[in-house]
Order: sequence, then C-alpha cells, then structure tokens
Amino acid sequence: MTPFFFEGRFGWFHPGGKARGVVLCGPIGSESDYVQRAWRDLAEQLAGAGLSVLRFDYLGVRNSLERDPATRPVRAWIDSVKAARRWLREEAGCEDVVLVGLRLGATLAAAAAEELGDVDRLVLLAPVASGDAYLREVTILQRMDAAARHVEADPAMEVHGLEMTPEVTADLKTLKFCAGGTRPARRVLVLPRPGMTRDAKLAETLRGCGSEVQELPFEGYAALMVNPEVAAYPAEAFASLTAWLTEDQIAATAEAARHAKALRQLTRAQAREAGVLYREGQPLCGVVSSPRRARKDLPAILFLNTGAISHAGMGGMWVSMARRFAALGFTSLRFDIAGFGDSPPRPGQRDPFVHMDEAFGDVEAAIEWLHAQGHSRVTLIGFCWGAQLACNMALRDNRVTGLVLINARRQFWALDTPADSVVGLGSLLRLARQRSRWRSLMRGHAPWATIASLPSRLLRRLIETRAARWLGRETAPEAAARKLRSLRARGVETLMVQGQDDPFLVGFEEYFATPRHRLGELFGMTTHFAPGVDHLFRNVTSLDQAGETIAAHLRRTSAPARPRARPARTATANPAHPSGAGKHLGEAT
Repeated sequence: MTPFFFEGRFGWFHPGGKARGVVLCGPIGSESDYVQRAWRDLAEQLAGAGLSVLRFDYLGVRNSLERDPATRPVRAWIDSVKAARRWLREEAGCEDVVLVGLRLGATLAAAAAEELGDVDRLVLLAPVASGDAYLREVTILQRMDAAARHVEADPAMEVHGLEMTPEVTADLKTLKFCAGGTRPARRVLVLPRPGMTRDAKLAETLRGCGSEVQELPFEGYAALMVNPEVAAYPAEAFASLTAWLTEDQIAATAEAARHAKALRQLTRAQAREAGVLYREGQPLCGVVSSPRRARKDLPAILFLNTGAISHAGMGGMWVSMARRFAALGFTSLRFDIAGFGDSPPRPGQRDPFVHMDEAFGDVEAAIEWLHAQGHSRVTLIGFCWGAQLACNMALRDNRVTGLVLINARRQFWALDTPADSVVGLGSLLRLARQRSRWRSLMRGHAPWATIASLPSRLLRRLIETRAARWLGRETAPEAAARKLRSLRARGVETLMVQGQDDPFLVGFEEYFATPRHRLGELFGMTTHFAPGVDHLFRNVTSLDQAGETIAAHLRRTSAPARPRARPARTATANPAHPSGAGKHLGEAT
C-alpha cells in the first residue's frame, strides 16, 4: 500500500500486478469513518487476489484538496471517481477497471459509469437510491442523536465535517440513480441492505437500462456500519465480491516497477502534502503537511487521534488544522497507530482495542521520523483518547516541548482511566447549583445509576482524603495536579481545549473540587472552554474556532527566541513571567 496524491485527490494504491484494476468509491461523512479499516482490508484482500486497487478521498473531503467554489460538490465527487479510474488506466496500466461503491459512493460510481459509457463491471454495495433519500436518512439519524443527548436538533445539518450547506443539499437532491436512463455497465453486482425493498428495486432499474445484474446478500452490513472501534469486517459478503471480481481475470500486463515510478512522480509533484510510510518491519501510514519553505526553528506538530478514527481526524479536523498551521510555517504529521485507519495491526494485537502503553512505540516512531527530517522539537496535539496519549507521552519524552489537549477524557494524566470518578461533598454542592442540571432533572432525564452510587463514592473520597492527611501524604488529586505542573516546570507549553458542555470537564471539577476557571492555574496550563461544544465538534464553525485558538497559542509559544536588547543602564530588569502558566481563555459563564 502506498499513499499519494493524484489530480488534487489523496489516495492509497494497493498493487496487485494484474491488468484488472478496482476503484473503491467510499461513502462520505461519518459512514466513511465506520468503514475505514474494512475498506483498507478489502483493498488488501483484492490486491492479494491479483487486482490493483485504488482507494481515494473525494475532492473537498478529508485529505484531498479543497474543492473549487465554482465547481458543484456532486460534480467534484463524480469527477473524482473518473480521475481515479483514469489514473489506474494511464499510470498503473490496468486495461480493465471496475468501479466498486458503498452507500452514497455506489450512487456516485453509477453516475460516473453512466457518463463514461465504457465501464464493463460495476459493483454497488448498499446503494442509495438518490441524494434526496440520503439526506432524509441523515436527517433522521441527526434527530435521533439530538434526542439521545436531550438537545434540539441543529437546523444547520452537518455530517461529521461535511457541512450540509444549502448548496450541498440542493446539489445532492439532483443526484439520481441512473438518471440518464442509459446502461452504466455491462455487468453489475448489487449487494442491497438486508430487508430494504427499495434497495432491491434498484436492481430492476439497472435491468431496465440493459445491464446484466446479479444480486447477492450483504451479510454483515449492520455490524459494519457502526462505531469503528467495534465495527466487524463482513468477511462473507466481501469474499463473494472478490470471487465475482476475479472471475475471467485478464492476464497480467502491468509491472510493479511501473507502479512505483508513477507513484514517485506524483508524490513529488505535491509540494505541500504527501503520504508517507515509515518504520521498518511494521510500517505506519500518515500524511505530512509542510510549508513551501520549511522552518526547522519551529517545532513539528504530531496529531494523535481518538479510538479507531483514521489519521484525518474526527470530521477531518486534523486535515483543516494541518493546512492552517502549514500557512504559519509549521510542518505536521497525522498518522494512524498500528491496527487503526491505514496502518496494519502489529502481530498479536488485540483488535479492535489498543492499550496506551502499546501505542507509545508508534508515537516514538513518528517522533523519530520527524527528527530524521530535521525537527528536534515536537508539539503533540491530541483529541480525547489521543489527548490522554499525548499527555503521557510528554511526561516520558523530553523531545516533546509543546502540548495541546482537546476534550481530554477523565484522568488523562494516567495510563488507565477508571470506570467512574470520585466526587467530594463540596463539588456535589457546587454542581447542585447549576441550572442546567435541574432543567435536565425536570425533563425526566435523571441519571439514577449515578445518583444511587453517590453515597459510596462520597464515603470513599472521604476515607481516602482522611487517610492521606493522617499519613502526611498527598491525596490523589494533589498528586495528579503536581504531575501536570511538572510539564510546565520542564518548559512544556500546554493548552487545554475543552468544550463547555463536555461531561469530562465537569468530571475534572468534581475530581479536583475546583471550578473550571481555576483549573488552568492548578495544572499550570492555558485553558480554553469552547462555547456550545460537548465532547464532539459537531459543526464546522466550532471546529474552525478551536483551530484559530490553537493557532494563536502556537504563534505565541513556538516562536524562536530572539536576542534580547541590552537594557539601558537606568532601566531595571524584571524577571519574565512564565507565559501561559495559569492563563484562561473564553471563561464559561
């Protein structure tokens, strides 16, 4: 597998050495996060069967370059499918290219095939009947999510980083399945969603257009389209797909050397961003973003993600931040730890979860790679579990000179996160004064399990505190705060970005019995509480504001030291105040 750019799109090429190639057209939005690992594993499975495979991001989505505002989004996505097919034919030498699409990607693949007119084979996995039908499904899911969180659904609908502006929604409504009425491909394989009769009707539409259609059940679809940490690979369905693609396979004509030459040329053509594979034996996959003129006097930035989300970040957050920071002169690397996204699992890895101590080696390898590129200092930026990983990495590696913790989870200063937090009576009384808590109770949203456990938790907190005082030792919160302040004492500039409505922020207040506006002083960190944000950045506006806050922090703390002007004899030199210590931005009301 080789990551690279082609015609402004980012892709992963899996050479198979045969003349038949496959373009994998993935879904968009949160569904692309669900299938990231399965899509990679399918590509490897097809390559192992002798097919050359190209996965890619649509123009304007995730790692690919931004879409020209003059180009309609659906047109940019369809053209991305056609560009991927063109690359496989012209650069990889594949005589026959099959388009394989999943969900909205299947509809886009069918539209591209209908425009091309010479596609022999087409595979549609759980295809969407139209862009309008897709919007209806997304709207229902958004309302269900809002109801589960006891909030009003946001009318400005977004799908994990894909902003559903009026332009996008209006354009999606024009996307119809086989709108032209012409045959998209001679042979079509359809795997509809189980129990969805309207998906099955699409096969009849294809037959009416003159295609030879075969239908197979999509076994394992429901287990695939869930949180990527628990998503299961649909082995049976993808085995049937592989068998269909490899029957009557054309003899090999393309050589591996030709593939490698084409990839090197395309990678060099992208001065700003390039896909990289590094570390011998157990490779890791990532994307490096760099300014036109690399500045080695600034620290490199290393993004650490949460859970099983790929290196693009939740909703593509790392992509937008990396490009923003490159404009400021920073080189950055976003990568997948072993077993997640596009990095293969380590031998014996306990999939789908990974323990933090197992991830340290992957982060160290990324730091070593950046060091080999001439960057002696590194700033870690982590989200949720990635923030916890970043904090613990900073505590053990002196090459980390900067830290940005975004929506860090409970007890992020420790390797292991307990199942529940311990509260004190003072913090309980303070929480009882919060109006939002009472409003939630009045609506019937009472956390009865938490309320029932309060007496035992209070008693445990009291015993631990009294025992520590009696023995003359630090309490656990005091030891944790001292541990975090040690980063500041070592010179690590740290910014803590937490959503105002993030439940973990309330957990910090409970654990340290300290209001949020004093946490920065307690930790020795600069703090920023993002308004209107819970644990996720659910719209582009809030994500952009967080990016600007982090950019301002990097500008202030990462500038190279300048020689101090010699003071006049009459002036009195005052000791410099440690910048950032105990600062707070955007205090919650």
